[in-house]
Amino acid sequence: MKRRLLYAVAALGVLIALVVGGIAAKLLPIGTTAEGACRIAMANTEGYGPWHYQGRLPLSLATRVILDYSDGYNTAGCHARAFGPLWVVEPVVDQTLVGCSLGLDKGMCPRARYGVAP
Repeated sequence: MKRRLLYAVAALGVLIALVVGGIAAKLLPIGTTAEGACRIAMANTEGYGPWHYQGRLPLSLATRVILDYSDGYNTAGCHARAFGPLWVVEPVVDQTLVGCSLGLDKGMCPRARYGVAP
């Protein structure tokens, strides 16, 4: 009887671990690449058009990567740092070439979240 109870508790523990692991995999970019984590971050960064991947800076190390993106007007660097299997990213808009104005009373050109070009 004790053996069956032990097996049941072990099976329940494995089931709970699988459910919690599945939920965490959807919420956190665990096990993804730096490119995948930056793609998620750049999709939420405002721009004048979709962000296009330009390349990786030569400064990149195994645990720290800087990727370049451009929307045609702005250039942004996505700084990704690995903490084990988790990538922490910070998109930084480096340069802008925008001098767009709709008119004196109408303000600047609208910016929006366009995502990342495939």
